[in-house]
Amino acid sequence: MPITPIGMYKFENVIPGDYVLEIRRQGFITRWAEVTINTDGMTLKHRELIAGDINEDFVIDMSDISNVNSKYATYPEALYDPKYDVNGDGNVDNEDIQIIKGNFNAYIGTYEDTMNWADSY
Repeated sequence: MPITPIGMYKFENVIPGDYVLEIRRQGFITRWAEVTINTDGMTLKHRELIAGDINEDFVIDMSDISNVNSKYATYPEALYDPKYDVNGDGNVDNEDIQIIKGNFNAYIGTYEDTMNWADSY
């Protein structure tokens, strides 16, 4: 589904009912939300994702820092991989490490309003 740079999206031809929406982005802790779609559509309040879950295991820990360190100082011209570029600035550097440190020990339960669907993976 196309998503705009500011996170807007549109579902089309969805049958009204109750659904679980997965909100996911590479390098961030995934979250889920229960939503009800009716004939008027659906409104979902703003939800942010927590950056730094490089290995996508639903927790930000030393393994994520280690993964970024393994690609540290790589740039698009070299062995750059956007998966390790947490802030998306085109460099794997200390700024990425600092974001992970700032979110260190965050996990799926950090989202107060999320459903814990991680066990289904």
